[in-house]
Amino acid sequence: MDGPGPFVPERNSGFLLFSPDAVGSGHQRFALLHLASLGIRAKGVAVVRPTPEQIAALYGKNRRGRPPEAEDLLVDRLFAAGPSLAYWLVFDGRPETPSLTDTLRVLKGPSDPAGCLPGHLRHILGAENRLMNGVHSSDSPEEASAELDALGVTEFGAVPAATDGAAPNRPSSALSVACLVRRRVLDAVHVTAVPEVDALQVRAQELAARRAKSAVTLRALDELWERQHALVERARPRDWRAVTDCLAEVAEVCSKRFDPDALGAAVAPFGVRPTDWEDLVLRCQAATGVPAAWRALA
Repeated sequence: MDGPGPFVPERNSGFLLFSPDAVGSGHQRFALLHLASLGIRAKGVAVVRPTPEQIAALYGKNRRGRPPEAEDLLVDRLFAAGPSLAYWLVFDGRPETPSLTDTLRVLKGPSDPAGCLPGHLRHILGAENRLMNGVHSSDSPEEASAELDALGVTEFGAVPAATDGAAPNRPSSALSVACLVRRRVLDAVHVTAVPEVDALQVRAQELAARRAKSAVTLRALDELWERQHALVERARPRDWRAVTDCLAEVAEVCSKRFDPDALGAAVAPFGVRPTDWEDLVLRCQAATGVPAAWRALA
């Protein structure tokens, strides 16, 4: 496709790499809109599917070990799970303003999203741990050029118009995984015949998909799940105790323990299997622990 061509390492140029968790959820659109509101516009875009060797080159100084350790392998698995998007960004700032790469480094927020504030890109992306933190940027225009070379990006294409209806919806949080897996369990046992259960599940998915999850949101999810359990028990009191126990186990695993093996064991009797992506989300969260915002509710 026609586009601006190769990256030019200038003071007012920079690049952001949105990883598959941000691209899969579609939340990179919100980050780009926020940047546009600050006068930072996307000049070009390239689809990237980096190899483990390219990821090692990109994150070399931050890799935890050589050979790679467990967390490094999870990062490799993340980037293999879907496409990433590299955006060439430009800012028509005054000469006395910081370089765009310096600005982006501040705007994206800390590597651990627990330290991000509203307005940081990782907060906007809904990132919840340092392994799936949504976005990478460079420290200088020259480093941006070198990193793009390492990723094999030699040309940028034109940025397509936003198409909200076509946005993907791949969950990047354990709570969203819980809602999707519970949905499949409910479908498997035909609980959706109870209209209120179906309505509660839709509302739970909406809450779980929020990029920023406040204490109020987390408590509302707990209340919705408790109501679902009560309805399931009332619908088939003698036969469906196993279903209720399973739903409770899914909620526990996806909000506190992040144990993919326990999740698989809980849902297997109903012919349900977590997807590879859901397994990856839980393993990344397990490697980094319970998010601080959730820990306060324990």
